[in-house]
Amino acid sequence: LLVPLKRLLPHPSYAGEATSGDIALAQLAWPVAFSSRVLPVCLPSPTLSFPPGTRCVATGWGDIHEGGEGLLGGGDRLVGGQGL
Repeated sequence: LLVPLKRLLPHPSYAGEATSGDIALAQLAWPVAFSSRVLPVCLPSPTLSFPPGTRCVATGWGDIHEGGEGLLGGGDRLVGGQGL
């Protein structure tokens, strides 16, 4: 499935570096039908709180170095701690 972007809305605090605010919303050119392979992202409630030490999985997409390959990265993390 390939759908072009209608609009990309970067976070207002993003300054072009892989630091704070490195996130954006993407509006698609047309709606897509959900299926077993196309699903909306699952986000927790804004009031949900995880205690320190809770194991989570974090993923992302993008370059961490100029000219990088833009590969998906991720791994186990601890809330309030360092990557494992």
